[in-house]
Parts: sequence; C-alpha cells; structure tokens
Amino acid sequence: MNAPTALKEAIDANDATRVAAEVNALGGDIDAYEISSIPVVLRAAAQSCDEALRALLDAGSNPAQFPDALHRVIFQGCMMSGWEEAKDMTCLKLLIDAGCDPNGLDERGDSALASCLMVAVHPERAGAAARLLIAEGADPLRPENEGLLHRAVKTPASGVVEALLEGGVDMNAEDGGVVPALSCAIELAQAFNRSRENPEDNSAEVAAEFCEENFRLLIKHGADMSIRTSEGNHPLQIVFTIQGCPESIKMMLLDAGAPGHDTIGAAGEDVDFLAISMAEGHSGEMACRLYDAGCPLDVPYELFGGGSYVRLAAQYAPQQVLALCQHSDAARKSFLEYRSEKGFSPLANAIAGKHVELITYFLNAGLSADEKNAEGVSIREYLAESEEADARMAALAAGEAALTA
Repeated sequence: MNAPTALKEAIDANDATRVAAEVNALGGDIDAYEISSIPVVLRAAAQSCDEALRALLDAGSNPAQFPDALHRVIFQGCMMSGWEEAKDMTCLKLLIDAGCDPNGLDERGDSALASCLMVAVHPERAGAAARLLIAEGADPLRPENEGLLHRAVKTPASGVVEALLEGGVDMNAEDGGVVPALSCAIELAQAFNRSRENPEDNSAEVAAEFCEENFRLLIKHGADMSIRTSEGNHPLQIVFTIQGCPESIKMMLLDAGAPGHDTIGAAGEDVDFLAISMAEGHSGEMACRLYDAGCPLDVPYELFGGGSYVRLAAQYAPQQVLALCQHSDAARKSFLEYRSEKGFSPLANAIAGKHVELITYFLNAGLSADEKNAEGVSIREYLAESEEADARMAALAAGEAALTA
C-alpha cells in the first residue's frame, strides 16, 4: 500500500527521528508500505538516505525478504542524483548487513553484479557498487556471471571491469568464441560506424574514451592482445579498420604485444598497418614502431593508386618519413635510393606536398631537384608544369635556402 505523505517526506529529508515517529504511528508491518511502487526501505536506500534507512531497519524492516533488493537499489539508486555524493555506498552496505544476499538473483536470473551494468551511464557509481558487492561476498565466477566481463568492456563502466578483473575473472576467457579484448575492439568499431552513419551520434567519442580505459585495465591484468577471432583478426587489426580511431589506443595495443606487421582488408586488398598509418596521418613514432614490427616500405597498393609507402609517404606523411630516416639506416637508404616509374626520387613527392623540412632533409642527404630521369626531365622541370606549380617551387626554394643558410 502507498506510504503516507508524512513518511515519504521524512524519508526524503533523511530525518531518522521523523521516520521513527511516522513508523511508530503507523504500526504493523512497515515493509507493506511503498513509495512509487518501491518498498519504503528500498526507496530510502536508493535515495542514499542512510539515516532514514537505519531508522527503518531499527523499526523492524527486513529488506532480505525482497530477492531483488540489491538489484533494485543499484539500478534506481545509481539513476538518482542522491548517489552523486554517495560513492561510498553506505546504504548498499546497510542492506547487505541486514541480510540481503550479494549473490542473490532477480526474477530474470541476473545477479546484483549484472545490475551494475544497467547503470553504466554512471560509471563511477556502477564501479563503486560492483566493488562493494565483491568485497561483501558477491562471486564474479558464479555461472550466472559468465560473460559479464565481455559485457562490461563494451560499456563506460570501467570500474565494473576493474572490479571483475580484481575479483579473478579470466581476462582471456571466451564468450561466443570471443575474448574480452576482442569484444572491446568490436564495440569500438561499431560505435565509430554508428557515428559515421549519423553525424549527430557521439558514440565514437564516448567509446574511444571508455574503450581506451578498458583496454588499459585488460592489459594491466595480463590480457593477450594477440588472440584472434574465428576470422583471424586480433584486436589491433580490428582497431586499424576504424577510420579516425585515436592513435593512443593503437600504440597501447602495440605496447601490449599485439602483432604490428599484419594487414587489414581495404578496397578489395590486404593493406599493411604502416600504409594505413600514412593515410591516417599518424605520428613518426607510430611509423617507426610499425616498421620495426615488419611492415614493408615498398609494397604497392591499388588503394593508393598503385603507389607504395616509400613513394607516397614523402607527400602525405612527411613527419613519418623524417622519423623513419632518423630511426633506421635501412629505411633511410630505401627512401634515398627509391625512384618512381617516372624516374624521380621521393624529393619530388616532398616538393609536391610543399613540405619544406623534408625537402631540406632530402637535399642535405644528397638528392637533387635537378636530377634527370631517362627522358632527360628533372624534378624541378616536371613540377614547374604541374598544378600548384608556384607554391611547390616556393617550397623547393625555401628548402634550398635553408640548406645554404
């Protein structure tokens, strides 16, 4: 039955004295009363009214009689602003001390730990609830919690992920043939797809933040970043398919041992990570890591008009070229000795891209804009007749001036 307004107001005010007086005036079973279809004791807990809850418990309320007490309080409480300042979960602890089972199941067979994921939009509160439940005896290894980590890594509830990992959940256990790290990567890809299809959808931005944290937690606890899906893809491969995915996530996976020499399918061919990195405009550090992992410089791809990395990077990723040349003598030699089908060195691409720093580097290394190809045409002559000729010649002049300065 509905609780009297006076009792509701006393609970909402978290006034233990008034609650005790109202309960005493009512007499009978206090657990028979509800506020908005919620037993008054659970309403007090959900609103983080700890003093009111203590008064109700002292008056004989028995929250353990409600099998889904913890589930309801976690869900309703995390969605209420009252929990914003109650991350210590005092009321949840009071319910457990009063006999509520941390391993109890609701009518759907879900655990209280699973209910934490229902409020993943409030990650700090969800994480605090999960940590308390496990500390008070909730077992994340029970059968009903199987696959919970896979679900958690696909949400902002990084605190729940951490609680499950610290509670002993296997970070490499499969669920439907997929390990948690792969679940995280797949969720990230799907989020970017949603945002690409709907510019007003911020799923990509949100997922990039929480997936990076969830990857960090998985790696911290020893997750294997080389495990592959049934199609043969490991997490880094999935992440490299995501246009615009933060470089920091890719670097984290590389640091954790993900194979860096692999390829992804693009435009009907398999393209290596370094070539994709050029198209994405990644840092020189990333290029060096991928080169060291075994990515080639000289493989041509139809995706890039038949061009290879060594041909095109000077135009589209000059900082990568500078980093590679300074990082590896072998890479430097590859750039300096390469000649395109027109007989031009990468200096032509650096000039075409108007990259003065790289132009200066190549000139200093011995390349020349006056070197002629088999037809007797120099880079200078060829580009002087091209689009943006004035801007390109100005960049070359700036590079030559810097060389003689």
